[in-house]
Amino acid sequence: MIQIHGPPNPWFFGLEPDAEQGANAFFTEAATLGAALDAYAAHFGVRVVPMTDISHLGYQPGERKFFEFCDPPEEAGFPVDIHVIRGAEEICPKQDLDFPLQPGDRIDLGMLVC
Repeated sequence: MIQIHGPPNPWFFGLEPDAEQGANAFFTEAATLGAALDAYAAHFGVRVVPMTDISHLGYQPGERKFFEFCDPPEEAGFPVDIHVIRGAEEICPKQDLDFPLQPGDRIDLGMLVC
């Protein structure tokens, strides 16, 4: 199983979930990052899409790195950085929606870190 942490999960805000908050954790059998994000978005009624322009964040125009988290899905959202935690390794797949996932991976949708 793949676990996803992000809004509205408490991990996004740096909090350790209690039993009630832990119910917001999301699990999927998705094989790719794109499929996992689609399942997460459908479950929580949100939109998670690659950002097409991050130059306003201080990055080069055309650089493909972050995603936009939109809640509600029809409105503009805020940028999130997506990392895959695989054992002791933290991987930044950037916007590779075909990035292959392995059982036990954890996907973190979080604040911009890299």
